[in-house]
Amino acid sequence: MEEPLLVSLVTLPLDVLLPILSYLDLSSFLSLCRTCKAFQTPEISFDSGYWRRITCTTFPGPNQPLIQGDGRRWHALFQRMLAQSHAFSWGNNNNGCLGYKTRFPSSCHVPQPHTRNSERSWPDRMEHTGKLRSIADVQCGDLSTILLTSKGVLYSVGRLSPLKYGAGGSIEPRSLSFPFMSLTSAPSALSIREFSVHGCHVLGRADSGRIWYWTDMNFPAEHIQFTNIKIEEFGDSSADAETNFLLRGRIRQVVAGKNVRSAYVTNVGIVLWQTAERGTSGTVSQHIVVPKTGYQRQNGNDSSEASDEGRSLGRDVGEVVNYIVLEHFIVFVTDIGSFFATRFLDASDFSVEDIVELRELRHDTHCKSSRVDIQGSYTSFAALRGGEVITADENYLEDCWSNRTIPETNFKSGIKRVPALQHSGVTRIAFGRYHFHALHRDGRIKSYGMELHDSGSVGSGREGRPQSRRKEFKYPEELFGNTLLAPCASAPHAYARKCAVWVEQDETGWDESLDLRVCDEEGLSAYHALTIAAGAEHCAALVLVNKSAREVEA
Repeated sequence: MEEPLLVSLVTLPLDVLLPILSYLDLSSFLSLCRTCKAFQTPEISFDSGYWRRITCTTFPGPNQPLIQGDGRRWHALFQRMLAQSHAFSWGNNNNGCLGYKTRFPSSCHVPQPHTRNSERSWPDRMEHTGKLRSIADVQCGDLSTILLTSKGVLYSVGRLSPLKYGAGGSIEPRSLSFPFMSLTSAPSALSIREFSVHGCHVLGRADSGRIWYWTDMNFPAEHIQFTNIKIEEFGDSSADAETNFLLRGRIRQVVAGKNVRSAYVTNVGIVLWQTAERGTSGTVSQHIVVPKTGYQRQNGNDSSEASDEGRSLGRDVGEVVNYIVLEHFIVFVTDIGSFFATRFLDASDFSVEDIVELRELRHDTHCKSSRVDIQGSYTSFAALRGGEVITADENYLEDCWSNRTIPETNFKSGIKRVPALQHSGVTRIAFGRYHFHALHRDGRIKSYGMELHDSGSVGSGREGRPQSRRKEFKYPEELFGNTLLAPCASAPHAYARKCAVWVEQDETGWDESLDLRVCDEEGLSAYHALTIAAGAEHCAALVLVNKSAREVEA
């Protein structure tokens, strides 16, 4: 009788070993990596899949598909987010949505404005956020800034509700509450994993998969449920026993829009329902499902699909990777590199017809889904594909939608390729009403706005006549030292009325020309932005304040 073959962990191939290691908690993983040199190789100790999972489960921040293959980046993010992440904000400070009183430092290089004194033209750290410990994500509403902690608790500053509800805005973070009856629920049902803000309402997805909805800081959330869709929650033993639902699935993503709320339900698709008045029941009786969005790829191929219809859908449309909700359109990208849109009718005729492919945005079908993304809000969006950044608005979508019956029609008018954004490591795009920000892999933010004065100079301006001819913008040295917000480089980046020109045209970039950007050994600068958010007229960013790089820079 032959003795059984003993297999050592160090002899296993990586494609077998790494999935096994993914089940370890952090302390066990670090202990294993210290046992021998074989486990200290970058392929194992900096495995992107492991550090991405640990980071995303510890800090329930937004999905970042463009960097999910960079293990060292995820490892550095995890370490720094534990202790050094802070929320900064700037722009119009209506109702205290910036989280601090508008003030002007005594040693500020920017002349104090004489008119719009409720605005802040430079980033500043939000007050009263030290008690929140680790901040995992930040997003902006029209009159509010919402913070998510690593413990899964949402806090809000400013005013979430419209003027007819509640008291005035508050610069001190206030936690968003849950109904009294839900306090007996499992902790996973009350810990927010991700959230989405638009206008005056907030959607949150709990660890269990439950959907929560807030319209006012002074009132508890509503638990969103559907009359004919069973939302399966993790740990819910009664889910399988309920058979009176036509559809069922788990919540993978929630996205808030101006007039609608939405969620991606596995095996169902993108589900839309209209916003409800405050105080109504959380049960949704009228909803619509975006056609052809419920496909789930099995084991990464089409051969295992149960029907010809499923194989056709996987080949022609694919599985939804990400989606956004604009004022009148839903735009989504799939794992085959294709972008699609559908127009929804609100008010009494709440419906969608079909989807149309945005052929001009189509990417190589052999690319990986991690290289393709869609981001946007209000009426504008950006398609990120293999290093390219293509921006457009609802006028382009309207042209595609109106001519959807014409086969193989490509519309190029209305789409833009801003030179400063192409192949420059853009990971996130945040759109406000009149501006947008681009977050780059090196932690810098480039801003594009409508004005050259005050908050418009950092992208959060209003449409209209510029209030100043001043083209040069400087930061207070005690704030960001010119290292976080990067000015647009030279004239080709300054599209008419679309880009705030911050430096004279012979400059190539503020921190590059002055050699001010100092990075530590991990490549993180003194102020390294992790995520960026934009509201109607204000902005916020989650920033790693790197003390070691600040000392070198000083």
